[in-house]
Amino acid sequence: MLTLTSILIAVALSAPAQAFLLADGESILVQNGKVQSVIVTSDDASPTVRKAADEVASYLKQISGAEIRVVAEKQAPPGIRIDVGPTRNAQLYFPDSLIGDEERVLVRTVPGGVIICGGGDRGTLYAAYRFLESLGCRWLTPESENELIPQTRTVRLSNLNIDTRPAFTWRLFSASSPELETWGLKMGFNGLYQPETATANGGSFYWPREVPGVHSFAQIMPSSRYFQPHPEWYSLLNGKREAAGQLCVTAPGLVEEFAANVVRVFDADPSAQLISIGPNDGYDWCECPNCRQLDQKLCGGRTTKQGLARERPFMGDRLFWFSNEVAGRVGQKYPEKKLLVLAYIDYSEPPDSIRPVASVVPFLCHYAPADYSRPVAESFGKAETRGGRRCWNSDETGPGDNAGGWASFIASPQKTSSPLIVEMDVWGESQLERIVINSGKGVWSPIKPEKLLSRKPQWDTLVFHVPLAVMDSERKVQQLGFGGGDSQAWVAAIRLRE
Repeated sequence: MLTLTSILIAVALSAPAQAFLLADGESILVQNGKVQSVIVTSDDASPTVRKAADEVASYLKQISGAEIRVVAEKQAPPGIRIDVGPTRNAQLYFPDSLIGDEERVLVRTVPGGVIICGGGDRGTLYAAYRFLESLGCRWLTPESENELIPQTRTVRLSNLNIDTRPAFTWRLFSASSPELETWGLKMGFNGLYQPETATANGGSFYWPREVPGVHSFAQIMPSSRYFQPHPEWYSLLNGKREAAGQLCVTAPGLVEEFAANVVRVFDADPSAQLISIGPNDGYDWCECPNCRQLDQKLCGGRTTKQGLARERPFMGDRLFWFSNEVAGRVGQKYPEKKLLVLAYIDYSEPPDSIRPVASVVPFLCHYAPADYSRPVAESFGKAETRGGRRCWNSDETGPGDNAGGWASFIASPQKTSSPLIVEMDVWGESQLERIVINSGKGVWSPIKPEKLLSRKPQWDTLVFHVPLAVMDSERKVQQLGFGGGDSQAWVAAIRLRE
């Protein structure tokens, strides 16, 4: 026979967390290292929402040592809840306009716990990180040693009411590794990530597999496929059509085939939301009468001068005219897709007369070319002394400003028909893991050394084997570079061997 006392005891044991819902509404998620709550997702939670819930559980364990369960709502016991995503319980407290506002973030304490949700899956993932920040977590850089996690045996849930959305629709950086993607999501970046991880990051932006970068003329219109049957689609330079240059944007049939290839990329990967249709790296713009006449019509044939580079014809109007033509054709099938166009070197200024259509997005790369004309000892800024040797830092402006960290040098091999070996004496604590070579087809090819730097305060010699396949066979002088951003690389000498 059950007595009133035994029934009350049974109820108390089935809902122990209720004892930690304090009178002032403050909840205790973990008490002296013991779990007093549960993480709840909807029964049909998406991979992104499940990831958000797992992240909350993982960091709460790192904070307190307590392992809080993640359960579907139909399995949720009574007690303090951490609702992640649009559970039925969370929806009782939603603002009317939340759902559908994809990246909006809502973190709010409610009777019996807290709701962590977004207007869409990606917003829920961001909301999880904002909740963890409210507990004191910080991720200063992608490296694990710069992750700050508070340590406490008791986790109290104070009054929270975070309701916010990003100011910018696109918040992109180059996340080329899983570590960078993990950090980028914590910071609220929504790209550029990898196609393979899109289902777990709320469908963030990524480059399509077939066109993975900003310099894309050569990828969309490969000369190996098109130059022989259509040399007129490529730049006329000094009276000759060149496969390694840009495209002749006024050539009949080019716009149609270019747009058709962009459509094929989206056909192959319908989840891709954007693609770059930007020019190849470098110059080599078409000099044919029709392209020159187009420049005259659109911008008066004016010139531009960027940094230390010489004055050159301005290409902004020509490029965005072509981009609009492509966009009109792509938009017939994919009106929602975005076409990124790099704004760079001789096309970094706004066009004079062309206004990009809604689907064409200028992608500003505010870069003024460095001075490639001087020897390495002169172009690296002021000389320094490290380990008893005179050296130069690739970053002329020093650390902390995320600028000036790129350096280049030229190599004049005796033979362009054999591979090149580059030896560099580099300070062991430098940030240098590779060099790149301008392959002459709008591509900078990375070259890794035989052995990485020691990371010690000593001089190391890095040896790079530059294969013939990435060298520009049409140039006697090969252009190489290293660094970028705020990277610090101290170089004492560079030697070439064949």
